[in-house]
Amino acid sequence: MDTEILLEELLVLPTLEDQRSFLHAHRVDLDEAFATALKSQADHYLRTNIQQSFQTAELLLLVGEISENPLCRALGLLAEANAHTIGMGAHQPAIELHNEAADIYAAHDRPVQQATSQIGKLWALVSLGFYEEAIQTGRWGERILESEEEWFLLAKLTVNIGIIYGRNGDDRSALKQFDRAKELYLICEAEDEYIAGVEYDRAIVLRNLGQFEASIEASQTALRMLGCNRRSFQRCTLWNAQCLRCVHVHLQGSLPRLLSSSHDTKHSS
Repeated sequence: MDTEILLEELLVLPTLEDQRSFLHAHRVDLDEAFATALKSQADHYLRTNIQQSFQTAELLLLVGEISENPLCRALGLLAEANAHTIGMGAHQPAIELHNEAADIYAAHDRPVQQATSQIGKLWALVSLGFYEEAIQTGRWGERILESEEEWFLLAKLTVNIGIIYGRNGDDRSALKQFDRAKELYLICEAEDEYIAGVEYDRAIVLRNLGQFEASIEASQTALRMLGCNRRSFQRCTLWNAQCLRCVHVHLQGSLPRLLSSSHDTKHSS
């Protein structure tokens, strides 16, 4: 059965028990493509219905069990980890789940998935105050993705590392990460929203570093690129106005340091 149709038929079933029975009845159709689609659905529920996200993660683990495919189980572990750390703020269980998923990918010679499985773990580590371990984990992932020439995924991870530096008060290192991420997005011809997001992040750390004119320039670049995205456009408009005010008042006293980010919704694996 087609993956999209299979997923639709699963999701319309009224109870979790019905969904379990459906999966058992369609065991021959349960493959990694279906598990990937179901994982995306679990992530979709993260901020709308956390209980549904946990239930979908449970179904993913069942898919791994029925299909006897550890790679499907890994996706279930990541879905559950995201629900713990993003939905519930339970970071230690999430770290353990991310590690188990990474071990599965390592055992099956999937270096790219092994590296990307650790993105969500970064936020769990940071939330527990383990900044150095988060940076080391991110750097390890960067080396793998660079060796595999996965430039888009490398850019996303580089942004995450930059945000970690920023949250830890190291704006200069954060700026280096964001500059590199921008270059990577341009190399792989990413959509404007990704480049605009990095420009917004650059505007924040440039402002924190007192480079107000450069901050305004980055913010205005983001504005131009996000013109069709109303919510992001409004946010960048407000940011641009704040940067303009900073140019006029920065000599009158110190300004509060900003830690927000266009990517401040914790990235999931």
